[in-house]
Amino acid sequence: MTLNSCFNTAVSVVYPGASPADIDELVSKKIESQFSTLSGIDTVTINSMENVATVLLQYKYGTNMDKAYINLKKSLDSVKPDLPKDANDPNIMEINMSSQADMVLSVAVTEIFMIM
Repeated sequence: MTLNSCFNTAVSVVYPGASPADIDELVSKKIESQFSTLSGIDTVTINSMENVATVLLQYKYGTNMDKAYINLKKSLDSVKPDLPKDANDPNIMEINMSSQADMVLSVAVTEIFMIM
């Protein structure tokens, strides 16, 4: 399967009680260095927050996502021993932009009239 949309995959690692600085040093940087060896990745965006690291991966146009997922899984399996003991296992979320809404509409009412 070939998928070509923005941020095809997200990876998150929860490390309860960790500060953003600890998440960055102990989780994010290790995952980032591991992902640098993967082929087909166009952009890696990392967000280190309190208790969680989130990594968004954008793949190059034409990347075989089945192979990319397998390589990503292998990469995460190899970095797990380097993560803190208290950190949860990495969670992979595939993002299919074609299943997202093209438009979101909202309606706001500023006055309410009662009809009797």
